[in-house]
Amino acid sequence: MKKFEFICKTDLVTGDKVYLTREDGIYVPSSLRLNKDQAYDIFIKLTNQEPMEMFEVLETKTSPNE
Repeated sequence: MKKFEFICKTDLVTGDKVYLTREDGIYVPSSLRLNKDQAYDIFIKLTNQEPMEMFEVLETKTSPNE
Protein backbone atom coordinates (compact mmCIF):
# COMPACT_ATOMS: atom_id res chain seq x y z
CA MET A 1 0.00 0.00 0.00
CA LYS A 2 1.36 3.40 -0.98
CA LYS A 3 1.76 6.15 1.59
CA PHE A 4 0.97 9.72 0.51
CA GLU A 5 1.94 12.77 2.58
CA PHE A 6 0.77 16.35 2.01
CA ILE A 7 3.72 18.57 2.98
CA CYS A 8 4.27 22.26 3.68
CA LYS A 9 7.91 23.30 3.23
CA THR A 10 8.86 26.64 4.84
CA ASP A 11 12.01 28.58 3.97
CA LEU A 12 13.31 29.66 7.38
CA VAL A 13 15.13 32.67 5.90
CA THR A 14 12.31 34.21 3.83
CA GLY A 15 9.28 32.57 5.42
CA ASP A 16 8.03 31.51 1.98
CA LYS A 17 5.94 28.35 1.91
CA VAL A 18 5.48 25.74 -0.80
CA TYR A 19 3.23 22.70 -0.74
CA LEU A 20 3.97 19.28 -2.17
CA THR A 21 3.15 15.61 -2.04
CA ARG A 22 5.47 12.75 -1.14
CA GLU A 23 4.70 9.20 -2.26
CA ASP A 24 6.40 6.57 -0.11
CA GLY A 25 8.79 9.27 1.12
CA ILE A 26 9.72 10.45 -2.40
CA TYR A 27 8.81 13.92 -3.66
CA VAL A 28 6.36 13.91 -6.58
CA PRO A 29 7.79 16.59 -8.93
CA SER A 30 4.47 17.61 -10.51
CA SER A 31 2.92 18.30 -7.08
CA LEU A 32 4.86 21.44 -6.06
CA ARG A 33 2.66 24.54 -5.73
CA LEU A 34 2.71 27.90 -3.97
CA ASN A 35 -1.06 27.77 -3.53
CA LYS A 36 -2.16 25.35 -0.78
CA ASP A 37 -5.57 24.62 -2.31
CA GLN A 38 -4.08 23.75 -5.71
CA ALA A 39 -1.46 21.56 -4.06
CA TYR A 40 -4.12 19.77 -2.01
CA ASP A 41 -6.17 19.08 -5.16
CA ILE A 42 -3.09 17.39 -6.63
CA PHE A 43 -2.61 15.42 -3.41
CA ILE A 44 -6.19 14.11 -3.65
CA LYS A 45 -5.76 13.18 -7.32
CA LEU A 46 -2.56 11.31 -6.54
CA THR A 47 -4.18 9.38 -3.68
CA ASN A 48 -7.03 8.43 -6.04
CA GLN A 49 -4.45 7.41 -8.67
CA GLU A 50 -5.87 9.80 -11.23
CA PRO A 51 -3.64 10.66 -14.21
CA MET A 52 -1.60 13.81 -13.62
CA GLU A 53 -0.36 14.48 -17.14
CA MET A 54 -1.41 13.96 -20.71
CA PHE A 55 0.88 14.03 -23.72
CA GLU A 56 -0.34 14.78 -27.23
CA VAL A 57 1.88 14.49 -30.30
CA LEU A 58 1.25 17.64 -32.31
CA GLU A 59 3.64 16.95 -35.16
CA THR A 60 6.25 14.40 -36.20
CA LYS A 61 8.98 14.85 -38.81
CA THR A 62 11.63 12.48 -40.10
CA SER A 63 15.06 13.75 -41.02
CA PRO A 64 15.87 13.14 -44.71
CA ASN A 65 19.57 12.61 -43.86
CA GLU A 66 19.13 9.18 -42.28
